[in-house]
Amino acid sequence: GPLEEGCECSTCKTVTRAHVHKALVGKETSGCHLLTVHNVHFQLRLMSGIREAIKEDKYPQFVRGFLQDNYPQGDYPQWAVNALQSVGITL
Repeated sequence: GPLEEGCECSTCKTVTRAHVHKALVGKETSGCHLLTVHNVHFQLRLMSGIREAIKEDKYPQFVRGFLQDNYPQGDYPQWAVNALQSVGITL
């Protein structure tokens, strides 16, 4: 399957996770390029979501949802918990 289900980047649309893994293990530069395309797309999508949440005055809810999606067990990194607490966002 793709690196990330539902991702619309060209890497996820055209190659499999296995293909990227094989390229990275084989130290092929194409693996780094494919992963970079995905990572940049992820960051752009994340920043777009952050901007929208700020505009709608829903940033704390966005942060909580993002962390819940990425840490479904609730095992958030302590540095993130501390940083968010310092700006008034409790998890």
